[in-house]
Amino acid sequence: MKNPMKKAYEGVDSTLMYGANKAVQAWNWTTGRTKSDLANLLMDGFAITGSAGQIVLGPQAVVGVPVFLGIAHISQKENIKIDKLEQESAEEGMRHLKVERSKELHKEVGPLKGIMGIALLFPIQSYNIKIKGGSALCASAFAFWGASDYIMRTDYLPPRKNVLRRAKDKLKEMVEAYQQPGLLPMPAC
Repeated sequence: MKNPMKKAYEGVDSTLMYGANKAVQAWNWTTGRTKSDLANLLMDGFAITGSAGQIVLGPQAVVGVPVFLGIAHISQKENIKIDKLEQESAEEGMRHLKVERSKELHKEVGPLKGIMGIALLFPIQSYNIKIKGGSALCASAFAFWGASDYIMRTDYLPPRKNVLRRAKDKLKEMVEAYQQPGLLPMPAC
């Protein structure tokens, strides 16, 4: 018999991965950019909300600002590196061992970041407004970080033209087809 906690975790994890895959597909279709761009945008959210939370918590917590900025910077550089490896691997029709290890690491630590975020919400029960706001911002930061991990676990989609460029190209193609000899001329505006 399977452990009920593990079964529950796997259900939640697969649901979150389904959502992450759909988010990356929508991101790629709309912007034409890759999953590492989206993951890095989430890490920007991590850096901003985490740093703001530390500032709100007061002078004793401001020392945490460089920690949030440093983690975001290191994670973003790693995301870009993994994205390049995935692109090279996809072009060769193979999988890269470092990419697969990275996905496994994200699978292990992503949920822990969410748990840390939830733990940071407990001080919200206090009456101190400063602690409530700072804790909520720090909890948000960990949610961004965990979401970034889920995004980096998704399937690779190559960069492409954004939706507006594709629409413009399609419109241009339709106009050129309409202007072919034997067809009616374009109506005057």
